[in-house]
Amino acid sequence: MTMKAARLNAFDCPLTVETIETPKLIAGSVILRVISVPIPSFTQNVLSGKLGYKFPPFPTTPGPTAVGIIEEIADDVYDISKGQLVVAPNFIASNDPYSKNDAILIGWTAASALGDRLQKIYKDGSLAEKFLVPSNAVIPLPDSLLAEYSTGQLGIFGYIGISYGAIVRGDFQGGQIVVVNGATGTIGSAVVLLVLSLGASRVIAVGRDVATLKSLQAQDPRRVFIVPLSSSIDDYSTKIAALAAEIDYPKNEGAHLFIDAIGGTSTSEPTVACLKALRRNGIAVFVGSVFSPLPISYMDVMHKQLDIRGSWMFSQEMFGNLIRLVTSGVVDLNKIKVHTFPLDQVNEAISKASTLKGLDWVIVEPNK
Repeated sequence: MTMKAARLNAFDCPLTVETIETPKLIAGSVILRVISVPIPSFTQNVLSGKLGYKFPPFPTTPGPTAVGIIEEIADDVYDISKGQLVVAPNFIASNDPYSKNDAILIGWTAASALGDRLQKIYKDGSLAEKFLVPSNAVIPLPDSLLAEYSTGQLGIFGYIGISYGAIVRGDFQGGQIVVVNGATGTIGSAVVLLVLSLGASRVIAVGRDVATLKSLQAQDPRRVFIVPLSSSIDDYSTKIAALAAEIDYPKNEGAHLFIDAIGGTSTSEPTVACLKALRRNGIAVFVGSVFSPLPISYMDVMHKQLDIRGSWMFSQEMFGNLIRLVTSGVVDLNKIKVHTFPLDQVNEAISKASTLKGLDWVIVEPNK
């Protein structure tokens, strides 16, 4: 049997939609009929090799997360059923608790060279009509979501899961003050949406695109304050700190949580500025990508007892909580606008995604 798939034959080349063999089941796996695949705004930089993502040998089918329907199940898989609606975050790792960092995102990247062995088994990503994944790497979604949201809207689940994972790892609580750096990007805008939904008292959205920052502020003008990175670091550092401190009762110290979602930048200045806005015992979570050293004050970290954490993807438990937040209406996916494309227009979809910011997303629907 055959299927259509978007193939990457070399870095910095357009994808070609080709007819290839459908994947074959292996032990512990399932095959999805892919409904929707999100295209992050930085996809062009991934496929050009600019971001240094580690792909398996070419040719390969790229693709980040996906939503799909279970079509085939290996004989040793018992806890999911054919016809079930699922999300595939594409994040897998060795089951050996003593192994080193061999995690991969199927069809997207590996955390280190140790991911080679997993990439040989699960080589191809989600930009295809069908997709082979381990059964423990899919998470069931309630069928009721299909009545509330389009298949395109459901496609964003995997990526807002990344944002939600960073929020959870930051020990967020309702009523807190949150600074979001890189707020106009794919992950940062979802962080803004989620912490508003979860009861943040103030969100300070930091970014370069003023129009997108204003669109985020329009989500809740009373709670969202924006800081464009258009002035000197001293100016915006002072403004971020002042906005964080002015409603931090009773001591006006600063923000409780800082989530850094800035993407693909060569300067760490905005990150340093946001760190300075944290109150004592504040938490910083890094979920973006900064390609330069981060000069932080040892004494500030010690005296303020700051906690700096990293976040990559999310656990199934976190994602289960996110699903419940969406199904209960606490998080409304209708606030995100989706632009859908068929698989044959995958290169147009990638180009469109590179022009979008904030709560505008591109989705590819391979079986339409």
